[in-house]
Amino acid sequence: MKKTIKGKKIPHLVEPQFYNMEFDPAEVEEMQAIHDANPKNLKFSPKKEAELKEMFSKAVKETKEKKAISIRLSNADINGVKKIAEREWIPYQTLIASIVHKIATGKIKFQVISE
Repeated sequence: MKKTIKGKKIPHLVEPQFYNMEFDPAEVEEMQAIHDANPKNLKFSPKKEAELKEMFSKAVKETKEKKAISIRLSNADINGVKKIAEREWIPYQTLIASIVHKIATGKIKFQVISE
């Protein structure tokens, strides 16, 4: 049997919603390494630092610029998305927004198939 570590045993590495998840030791080791890494020790050229700051501020701005919409979906579709979101431990609205974003940015190819 594979040894696992419950999220609640490593609260400094995971958010509360992941306390009931089980992680293998390699995953915990990776999370600990990321946790221990100090980003202040990273050195960038002035040009790269300016690039990163611009990318970060653009991302923050785009994240804040959201618009509420209203759409009609079938109960079956909503329930299906809710089940997937529950398995992934995220709110279903976040999952829907993520799918729309991936389609809008070309990360998921959308193709109309006529029946």
